[in-house]
Amino acid sequence: MKTSLLTAALLLIPCSLSTSAKEKHLPLAPQLISAKTVYIDNQSGSPTTGDHAYQELSGWGRFQIVQDKSQADMVFLLTAHPVTVGATLTVLDARTGQALWKDTLAAGTIRQRAPIKNAINELRKRIEEEAAQPKKR
Repeated sequence: MKTSLLTAALLLIPCSLSTSAKEKHLPLAPQLISAKTVYIDNQSGSPTTGDHAYQELSGWGRFQIVQDKSQADMVFLLTAHPVTVGATLTVLDARTGQALWKDTLAAGTIRQRAPIKNAINELRKRIEEEAAQPKKR
């Protein structure tokens, strides 16, 4: 009995190791990696959501937050979901309007910090992971 339990446990180890490996992602748009400035466009209907985005981006320190959209490399568009009472972050190329990244899985009410914090932290994680990878030639 003990031998069969040990055997079963040993067989499960490779499975657990393979599922805990880093997730692979499609590479981010180069504009996301090279951007220096960001404009926050708060269309969520909640000033608090804009404040939370500003605080998270300021704390990250990667981007300079600008007050004039024409001076931005990217636009962080904040919108709200009235049904789920959550918020969405869409990152747009400021020059073309093309969506570069979107997080629609933000949970919590738009007045809470969690939805925007989660969205920005997910983007931060992805940018930092990609920036840390060696460049392919």
